[in-house]
Order: sequence, then C-alpha cells, then structure tokens
Amino acid sequence: MSRRTKLLITALFLVLLGILAVYLFQSWKPENPLRFQVVSVTSPTPATGRQYHPYLLEFTVTNTSRVPMTLHFARPAFPHPTGKPDYLLDHTSDFKIPAGRTVRFKQPVTGHFQQGVLAREPIPVEYYCSSASQRYVADALVRLYFECPEKYRKLIPRTEMTRWETPLQPASPPVNP
Repeated sequence: MSRRTKLLITALFLVLLGILAVYLFQSWKPENPLRFQVVSVTSPTPATGRQYHPYLLEFTVTNTSRVPMTLHFARPAFPHPTGKPDYLLDHTSDFKIPAGRTVRFKQPVTGHFQQGVLAREPIPVEYYCSSASQRYVADALVRLYFECPEKYRKLIPRTEMTRWETPLQPASPPVNP
C-alpha cells in the first residue's frame, strides 16, 4: 500500500472519529431538556374496597432538546410532610421521549402533591434523565462490569443520572368564545 493511501485512510478515520466526538460532546448532557404540563385532572370515581380515591392526572412531557431522552423518574421537588415520596412518574420503568416530541401520561395523584395540582399552581418537579448517548455508554459499562473478572470491576466507572428541576405547569384555562 502506498504512503499516500495510508495517509488518506488515516485522515478519513480521524475525520470520522472527530465527527463522533463532536456529536457525543453536544448530545451528552442537554441543559434541562424536559417540560411538564398538566392537561387535565379527573375527579376520583368510587372504587369498591378502597378508602381513598386518587385523582387521575393527565399531563405531557415535552423534550425540548435535539436528542432522545430517557426519563427515569419524576417527583415533586418539595418534601412530603410524612416523609413518603410522591411520584409523578415512578422509577419502575424508564420512559423514552423522542427529540422535539411530546409524550402524554396518565397517573393517579394523591396526598400533598394532589393539593398542589388541584390548586392549579406551578409545582416544582425534579426529574432524573439521561440522553441516548449517556444511556448507551451506561448500558455498555454495565455489560462490561458483568463480563470482566471481579478484580477489575472496581476500575469500571459508573455513570450518574442527571438531575434537573422544572415546574409542572398547570392546565391552560378553557378558552371562552
């Protein structure tokens, strides 16, 4: 192989590697990427055998960034008086929100959090999310952790979920003609 061909292949490889590095840098941690908006609050319906009947909150989560985000969980940013946390979306499963899209959720709300929603005021919500790049790297590191010998596991870095805070905007009042 000639020297010129080797140089061309090396330059092409470095350009592609640079493009990947720039993409990862820009998409790693977008600034406060999600917005929460109440759509409606449905009155509770009596259910047999239950002592309380939670309100059903319908809300949207909008991804304002240019990269897909994974929402791990969201909860009110204020402490609950009993110490038991209220969750807007709990952490039992991750929710994928495409770039620039809005996803609709329905969730029962009770207690302290319910009072704020019914008062139609903005409620501070803290949420934990990761970008598609962070999620891909975190999954690869977990696989590597379980594949490598035990004596090397402490050398594998851990990735952290990113914590953000934003208000849960109340539902827009109906427009009267």
